[in-house]
Amino acid sequence: MKIDVTPVLLGFNGKPIQADNEDGEPVRWTVRKVCCDALLAVRRGDDKLTGEDKAHRFALARRIFEDDSVDFTPEDLALVRKLIGAGFGPAIVGPAWALLDVVDPEPQPEPQKRG
Repeated sequence: MKIDVTPVLLGFNGKPIQADNEDGEPVRWTVRKVCCDALLAVRRGDDKLTGEDKAHRFALARRIFEDDSVDFTPEDLALVRKLIGAGFGPAIVGPAWALLDVVDPEPQPEPQKRG
């Protein structure tokens, strides 16, 4: 599933979500930034992860950092969504998850009403 990681997250007011960087300059939060931050963050309980798990997270973050359109496996997309949900508040999770939703290109038929 190819997903564009360049869109900027928008707040309720429709304006870009941003925060100041270490130099005090505003930086817009993109899907890329949120995904990479979530994958590279260290959380309580991460000491139970294997080296393979940590290396996989790093490799996935590197792919997201280097490419504007990332081909996610369903498992990798689920992992990213889970880590974003665990690492950020609702103001970031909501817009990020919305941009990470994969839309089925073929609409499903509506169920028939009975009776």
